[in-house]
Amino acid sequence: MSRRTTLIIVLISFTLVIPLTIYIFFPKPQLPEHTIEAPVLAKEVWKPFTSSMKRFVVELPNTPHHAHETRNISGSHGRISYDMYVAQSRLGTTFMINVIEYPTQFDPSSSESILNGVFNDIVAGNDSSQVVHNELGTFLDCPSIDFVLSHPRGNLKVRAFLHERLLFVLSVADKDVNALDSLFSQFVDSFQILGSTQK
Repeated sequence: MSRRTTLIIVLISFTLVIPLTIYIFFPKPQLPEHTIEAPVLAKEVWKPFTSSMKRFVVELPNTPHHAHETRNISGSHGRISYDMYVAQSRLGTTFMINVIEYPTQFDPSSSESILNGVFNDIVAGNDSSQVVHNELGTFLDCPSIDFVLSHPRGNLKVRAFLHERLLFVLSVADKDVNALDSLFSQFVDSFQILGSTQK
């Protein structure tokens, strides 16, 4: 098994965490049953959040939960580090940032294979979902892929992109597909990369 194949396989094991997080770890808020006299919620104020190691800054409606893991690559001296940030709005929209840092021997020329791998494996992990949109492109001058999945329990919009040795996967989940588009735009438009991973 080649080193590149090993890297992609490890990536796949991480990206499968994304769809599971949406509904398993974050219960949806209970809205009032009687909406006639329900109080009107004030508009949420999004605030800048800077990640650990100052890798990125993004605006979110709440401070996200953070998980970190580092794994050795089998048959290699390399290590992959993985960070997941998950925040939820008062109305139940879930925002996720996944960051995977590859070892120094990572070959950035494999970007299209890795980005397509993100798409294929998130789709495979959501076998009840329908692919609404899928497109390769660029984001912040980096190779990227955008896709939208529709599921009976909600919708997931994802943008994954590679910056040097970092793979970023930005995801938003919401039941309302119309709200999803505007919230996703607000989320990704505020995203900025900080620093560099080049050694």
